[in-house]
Amino acid sequence: MTEFNQTIARKGNIIAKTGFQGYDYCLNPYVGCQHGCKYCYVRFFIKDKNHPWGQFIRTRDHIQTKLHEELTKLPPNSRIVIGTMTDPYQPQEEIHRLTQKTLQIIQQTKNKPQKIGIFTKSPRILQDAQLIETLPDPTIHLTLSPFPQEILQLLETDVQSLEERKKAIRELTKRKIKICLNIAPAIPIISDQLTSSLINFIQEIQPTQFFVDSLQKYQESYLNVKTALKHLPIWPQIEKQLEDEPFLKWKASFAHQWITEIKSIKYQGIPIWCDHASQTWINMHTGQDIPKKNHYW
Repeated sequence: MTEFNQTIARKGNIIAKTGFQGYDYCLNPYVGCQHGCKYCYVRFFIKDKNHPWGQFIRTRDHIQTKLHEELTKLPPNSRIVIGTMTDPYQPQEEIHRLTQKTLQIIQQTKNKPQKIGIFTKSPRILQDAQLIETLPDPTIHLTLSPFPQEILQLLETDVQSLEERKKAIRELTKRKIKICLNIAPAIPIISDQLTSSLINFIQEIQPTQFFVDSLQKYQESYLNVKTALKHLPIWPQIEKQLEDEPFLKWKASFAHQWITEIKSIKYQGIPIWCDHASQTWINMHTGQDIPKKNHYW
């Protein structure tokens, strides 16, 4: 596990408005994220002058004194999502339990939100499964990084395998908790080989919806991914596929692969092909565009 710097974030509102579709407000129990994913978009917004992304964290301890008050001021039937700028179940949650305390405060408040969502990629969420069951309309947005284990270890600091994540999803599904899967970021050659196994898993658990999205080639993220993978024998082929024109062709081919295979199974939810670079969201069942107002990511 990477060494990191820990401080306390003592000020600022806990709850903020959000543009995530399906939610009105968001909150983040931590600033920074110990997962340290090489491709993470949050690194552009959260900085530390002395420590790189993934090697610093600030705990928002004032959640315990301010959150209840802020919840009482929200409009009726508000919808809150947790973890838009950090993973609420990163390793430090084992120590500080700020996400757990957040959920307990929400559960105890009289002015309960209409809906609670949680973004995470960590099986640690199971430690709060019983608590989550008691929340209003709980929805878990869980990321399955579409990489084999040897690649996962290079791109994510706190490595938790796809099998561990699938096991957690199965348990949450047994508890009748809504699951939305984020299958991202897909990378040419690396991710193609996992499509069939992921679709079989989707057929098994029947998530409310899922989306598949490709790597976003923001300069800093791309350079970090390149640095992590460039020693692999396969990297020259991947790098070639990530050039502008080949990448567009690969995305079209990858989307076709998903659309074809998803039609071969019985799936009742909403399957979404997503390409942030072109602002494209397509329902893979119907082939129709999903209006931008309904994008949640």
